[in-house]
Amino acid sequence: DLMATHLRTQVRRAVKAALEGLPPTGPRVFLGRTWPLEEAEFPALLVYARGGVYRVDAQSDDDAGRPFERDERLIVEGVVRTKGEEPDDTLDRIEAEVAAALLASAAVGTLVEIREPVSSEIAARATGESREGSIKLVFRIVNRSPAGDLTTKV
Repeated sequence: DLMATHLRTQVRRAVKAALEGLPPTGPRVFLGRTWPLEEAEFPALLVYARGGVYRVDAQSDDDAGRPFERDERLIVEGVVRTKGEEPDDTLDRIEAEVAAALLASAAVGTLVEIREPVSSEIAARATGESREGSIKLVFRIVNRSPAGDLTTKV
């Protein structure tokens, strides 16, 4: 029941759905940053929130009904593991696919007022024969709800 689910959770689920099936990650989209990935689950996307700043309209007399704005950061992290090839090109493809799909998703758009890319951070390392890379894509997500009901968008 989405009405009883925190708006942030609804956004993460909508983002996951919007990103499933993209090349090169396909159906390997997971909610959370601590998902343990098996070899066959690369490349993959991890979707999670990092929190942010809240603003409450102090002019309202009704504490629970005050408009409450959340300006948060949503992270989509692409993770890649290859044998012998640098992961950078795949990470670039992941970034292009994710940005296009997330910004075009009507389902995400119904839950947020603003969704915009903020930054990216790329990391890579070699371990034995394997090369691993990641790209953290940070998106600004803004939505509003009553201060006493974090499950409903207004």
